[in-house]
Parts: sequence; C-alpha cells; structure tokens
Amino acid sequence: MSYEIRETPHGLLIFGSMPIDEMAALSKLWAKKGYKYLAPGIAQALGAMLAVTGDVKAWQKVVEAEVAARHPEDPELQWLRGADTGSSSKTIFSILCRPDLRHAAVAGNFRPDIPYDPDDFSRCYRLVRDLKWRDRLPEVAKANPSWAPFVERWDELASLFQEASKKQKVDDQKTKSLALYEALKACRGVK
Repeated sequence: MSYEIRETPHGLLIFGSMPIDEMAALSKLWAKKGYKYLAPGIAQALGAMLAVTGDVKAWQKVVEAEVAARHPEDPELQWLRGADTGSSSKTIFSILCRPDLRHAAVAGNFRPDIPYDPDDFSRCYRLVRDLKWRDRLPEVAKANPSWAPFVERWDELASLFQEASKKQKVDDQKTKSLALYEALKACRGVK
C-alpha cells in the first residue's frame, strides 16, 4: 500500500491507501502540530483520501473561495466541487441538480443517504437554502422514499436547526441541537 502526505498551510492531505496502524501512530504526531480534526468534505473537494486540520472552518472557507473563483457563475458546480458536502446532501443534489452534473454527483463510492445528525442536516439545509430548492424537495421524496418524512417535516427541522445555530450559551445550543437530533431520529422511525 502506498500513500502520500502533503502539508498545506491549513493542514495535511493524505492521498492513496494508508494502513490503519500507521494512521494511528501518525495521528499522535499530527495532534502535536495542532491537527486534531478529520475533514472529509475538504478531502473530497481536493481529491484526497483524508484531510487533517486544526481548523476545519478556516480551511473550508479557503476551498469554497477557490471553487467560487473557478466557477463564479455556476452555484451548482460550486456546491459540487466545494467542501460542504456529505452523503445526505449529495442525495438531494443528485436528484435536483441539472442533468449534466448528475453523473459527477454520484461518482465514486456514492450511495444515497438521509441525515442522521445535526451536522448532516446542516449540509442539507445550506444546500437547499443556497440553491433555493425548498419547493423542489418533494422530488427528493418521490425519487427516494426514505426522504419522505424529512421532506414532510422540513420546515420544522429547518426551524430547529436555525434555533440551534443561534449564538447562545453552549448548554442552550446543546439542548436545541438535541431537539433537532431527536426530530431527525423520529423521521428515521427511531425512538
């Protein structure tokens, strides 16, 4: 197995296949450099197997700015090439995007999915908000029936997300995120 590690101003990119025991050993060295977070969206946007950083949001802003500069008139392509993606948001995108992007949206090891936690939902929420797809969500439920409960309760979920996102005391944010998490579980039929 071979892999390559590239250091960037924002963190590390790992390309190729890395044995798990080497990753475990290297993660201790990375933590000493302040690289404590995995950033799968950044890895995907940059074509890496893994991205490790000390500040996901800062690196994500850099990636998003670079993508916007390359595709200034194409918000769908900006989203697809950006770092704020996940399997549940890609599911929405793959159904609602224009036809010429559909193949790229489902390339690789993509499999349709639903949001399982507030982070998953946040990516879906921003996608729908930014591309103004709220009125098109029933198409997602029609194409993927597991999405029906989420589409039916979208406005409630969005409201819970917005409340949890407001700048408030940390304990209050956790309580409100828990309410969103419980609503997402209910959409999945989990008690």
